[in-house]
Amino acid sequence: MEEELNKILDKIAFHIHSASGWIKLLGILSIIGGITTALSVVGIVVAWIPIWMGVILLQVASKTEEYKITKEPEVLEEAMSKLKTYFVLQGVVALVGIIATVIGLIIALTSGLYLSNFFGGMSHY
Repeated sequence: MEEELNKILDKIAFHIHSASGWIKLLGILSIIGGITTALSVVGIVVAWIPIWMGVILLQVASKTEEYKITKEPEVLEEAMSKLKTYFVLQGVVALVGIIATVIGLIIALTSGLYLSNFFGGMSHY
């Protein structure tokens, strides 16, 4: 039974480890994106999010490499936990972006309608 479980864990680790190059790349790009975001006045408030997400991805890649060496299930579990955290953060960021976009569109449309009515009403004078 334990041998079967180890085979399953090895398969899971193999798939994640085989993508570790891409995981590292996305982690580094996320950190770079966070740093460039921090260069703006408004961006400095939210720049920690992509940096944090990039660090998490680098930790996932590191933990999968560690599991390949140690074969300790706890290490793989920690990698999966960090991957879960990354996807939760990514989901929250995506939802906030969608909500902000919808609110921005509503504001832009209502402002445009208000201004067109305002300036359209002035043409009668």
